[in-house]
Amino acid sequence: MGLTFEVVSELKQKDDFVESFLENRGVENPEIFLNPDDHLETFYTDPLSLYNITDAVKMLDKSIENNDLIGVLVDDDADGYSSASALIKFISLIRGNMNGIEWFFHANKSHGLIESTFRQILESDCDLVIIPDAASNDFDQQRQLLEKGKKVIILDHHEVDNQIKIKEIKEQWKNEYALVNNQLSYNLATNKNLVGAGVVFKFIEAYDLINQTSFAKEVMDLIAIGQIGDSSDISDYEIRWIIKNGLENIKSPILKIIFNEKIEKGTRIAPINLSFSIIPLINSVSRVGTLEDKDLVLKSLLGYWDENEKLIVPKRRKNKLTGKMDMVDLEMNMYQISLDTLEKIKAKQNRSIDAALKNIGDSLYKNTICISMVTEEEIKFRSVTGLIANKLSNAHKMPALVLVENNDGTYSGSGRGFEKIIKDFRQWCLKTGLFELAQGHNNAFGVVITKDNLEKLKTNIEFLNGEALEEVVYEVDRVITNETNLKEVKQMNDNQDIFGGKVGKPVFGYKDLVITRNSLNQRGTVVTFFHKGLEFIAYKQEAGIIDELIESLGFQQEVMVDLIGSPSRNEWNGRVKEQIVLEDYFITKDFIIEESDQYLDSSGALVF
Repeated sequence: MGLTFEVVSELKQKDDFVESFLENRGVENPEIFLNPDDHLETFYTDPLSLYNITDAVKMLDKSIENNDLIGVLVDDDADGYSSASALIKFISLIRGNMNGIEWFFHANKSHGLIESTFRQILESDCDLVIIPDAASNDFDQQRQLLEKGKKVIILDHHEVDNQIKIKEIKEQWKNEYALVNNQLSYNLATNKNLVGAGVVFKFIEAYDLINQTSFAKEVMDLIAIGQIGDSSDISDYEIRWIIKNGLENIKSPILKIIFNEKIEKGTRIAPINLSFSIIPLINSVSRVGTLEDKDLVLKSLLGYWDENEKLIVPKRRKNKLTGKMDMVDLEMNMYQISLDTLEKIKAKQNRSIDAALKNIGDSLYKNTICISMVTEEEIKFRSVTGLIANKLSNAHKMPALVLVENNDGTYSGSGRGFEKIIKDFRQWCLKTGLFELAQGHNNAFGVVITKDNLEKLKTNIEFLNGEALEEVVYEVDRVITNETNLKEVKQMNDNQDIFGGKVGKPVFGYKDLVITRNSLNQRGTVVTFFHKGLEFIAYKQEAGIIDELIESLGFQQEVMVDLIGSPSRNEWNGRVKEQIVLEDYFITKDFIIEESDQYLDSSGALVF
């Protein structure tokens, strides 16, 4: 019994555990990775090697010279907002102001030149249209914009279905069209790990090279948001260099507010800090925000307002003397007001998810996987199906599908996996042969299924594929037997800025760890284990489970646990706790301690 671990690749025994870990993750040269500024010439991609990029710079130069109205399409995710904000900030720095720049948003979460947004751009007065992070395959719309007399620049990273069409359009509109994409085979050299923001960065670098300016360094923090938000592989040396420099030189006013304490203390800002702050705020606005909300996000990122200009804002605050909530007037700048608004939008998103979960109730189908069929009225925002599926998966400990009925009789929505039941839920769905579409990541993807096939799925779910209920084998970097590794955990937490992409946090498996009953604790749904200064913490656990266990122990003072998780750090009121955030745990009450130096001291007492 207990948890089963498999070491993916043995860690090399080196003096520096961080370097050993990086090599284990496939980083060939940890020195370059840790200190990319010192080795720029070994990995840097020449921006001028990207196909069409020189023409794109010339087109922008000409538009600046002609004082053209420039339109920018903002794609609906963190990469889209950071790409657009970096681009707009760059153009405003050239011009000295933000005049002559117009930006366009999708009314609902969408990508590329969808019909409604495309029509707005087509009928606008924009002379030059720039589309970052989208539209590489929207060739018909590109042609219509060009036929309307508009110049078009696309700065994207998505795969192109038919590259020949790019050359065909370019031949017809030589000086009015430039599609720059790091995935193209036409590039002389490229870095395919650049996302939309990264391609925008290369465009600005190309402008700097041609015009002998230095604008690229002014937007690196915004570029970092896109690279992190689009889950790019930051083990790539160039991506690591961009993100490292971006997070060490925060210029965006809203980022300064979010990370004010870290900046003041000189603490390194890690990619994960963005993943739990600005990125989910942007994504919540993409899903449930209004056009005004989206405009607020963009302006906050690029620095639209004067940071020093204060407004008087009435806010509810708790009166320390009376304990009641009173209205008080606070001085706030627009970025503080904006952050407050974005947090309210995220709270609105969360409320809509909670309301949908309540509506699901008894209609939830559960049998190896759980399936929820909801109406648009019940879910309110279709864009949150993935978040609801994730909640269902965590709550019921099984894969989940959240589906909304369409007018054509099909259901579309999201799937979220649960590896303890099915290793790769997307592949499982595809192997059933019942889904019209299952597209995305292994355990986070979009789906389409017909009504008839949905009934077949529910009827035969126990027998499909024969792949459910496999024994779970957890892949780990190290297995530690009846011991903890506080020093290594601290080293990892000191270097949180290295994590991202294939350099995911280390996963440690702890086998046969003997702890006292006093080292077990539970508050609400949070379970904690303590051993030799290291705290192990598991969230979203069944309430009262540890109390029941302790009660069942009687006079027994020890239990044996298997644990699996990754390093984290909790800082509160100046107190620092090194933690392992647990993915899973197993508690054994009945066990025999062998008499060995590892467990007993010279007097025969149990060693902890």
